[in-house]
Amino acid sequence: MTSSFVPFSLLSGAFGALASCLAKFAFSTDTFLTTSILEGCNDKQYCYLLVYSARGLCFVGTLALNIFMVGSFLEGMEESGSIAGTAMSTAANFVVSSALGFLLWEEEFSRTWLMGFLCVVVGTILLSTVHVEETPAEKEKEE
Repeated sequence: MTSSFVPFSLLSGAFGALASCLAKFAFSTDTFLTTSILEGCNDKQYCYLLVYSARGLCFVGTLALNIFMVGSFLEGMEESGSIAGTAMSTAANFVVSSALGFLLWEEEFSRTWLMGFLCVVVGTILLSTVHVEETPAEKEKEE
């Protein structure tokens, strides 16, 4: 197994986190996207058109990012097998989701959260270094 799966797995996790972020903008009415458009607006019809257009674009972006996520996830799985690719993708999703939560929604990290994060990172490192050897039956199938 080579490390060529790492970029695909990291992209998969990042695309998934970004898709979740856009989905929150698309379906939640209490995000700064909606409130910032409506705050300084005089013509309510025009402003609601802007809000729903922005939310529609976020929904389309969610769909597109999910397509990219699945594509890169499958590519990473093809290169690595299921364990390492899934672990790396999950860890990347966790990191990007937490960064977006901190930057966009001012979420805070507790000590418990940081310990959990450390466990995920260590587990990902351990799983991504696992080397699975082929059995004699699998070697015969390839020949």
